[in-house]
Amino acid sequence: MRVDHAVPIKLQAGREVTDITITMQVTALRHVAGRVVGMSGGYMLLDIDLPGGGSEGAAVTVEKDGTFRRNGLRAAIYTLRAPGGLKKTIDLTNGDADNLLIEIRKPDR
Repeated sequence: MRVDHAVPIKLQAGREVTDITITMQVTALRHVAGRVVGMSGGYMLLDIDLPGGGSEGAAVTVEKDGTFRRNGLRAAIYTLRAPGGLKKTIDLTNGDADNLLIEIRKPDR
């Protein structure tokens, strides 16, 4: 069953709802890892657009040497947002994303 086919269940205090089957689906979690050039420490944001609107985000810690890794992500297409307005699409639908290279350029003066 897909989320967009779900039917809401109205719950009321003291009311018992029966004959409901809830099926859980086991999915493999993904990770994203790589290195940022031009940034030593800090955070980036990794977010996805959710069906029906809205988004879900996760902070990605960038170490002092520029490396980063974020585990426990669901299979989806993400947008990585880094300082300076940099955006990069990352597709985790078919597997992990390793050895990503993100370059942050300093603004010209």
